Amino acid sequence: SQGWEGFAGGVWDAFLELDLGGPPVRCRIDAGAPVPPHAWWRWAVRRTVRPYSTSGRGRLSVAVRNVPVRRAVRRLLG
Repeated sequence: SQGWEGFAGGVWDAFLELDLGGPPVRCRIDAGAPVPPHAWWRWAVRRTVRPYSTSGRGRLSVAVRNVPVRRAVRRLLG
């Protein structure tokens, strides 16, 4: 995995924070073509990360989804 384990499910916006001696400066990250979604299993939880570019200004955001096996089985069985 690529360091995504610490993300809880939800939508995350990416930005760069610079500490230049004063108050921190936050810069949003402009996104071009995002990479395809990535999914993997960690114990009994399937994690899916889907980077995307927001509408309008095209900023980088990431949607993280954690689906436990129990929920996936319930969904399959109806």
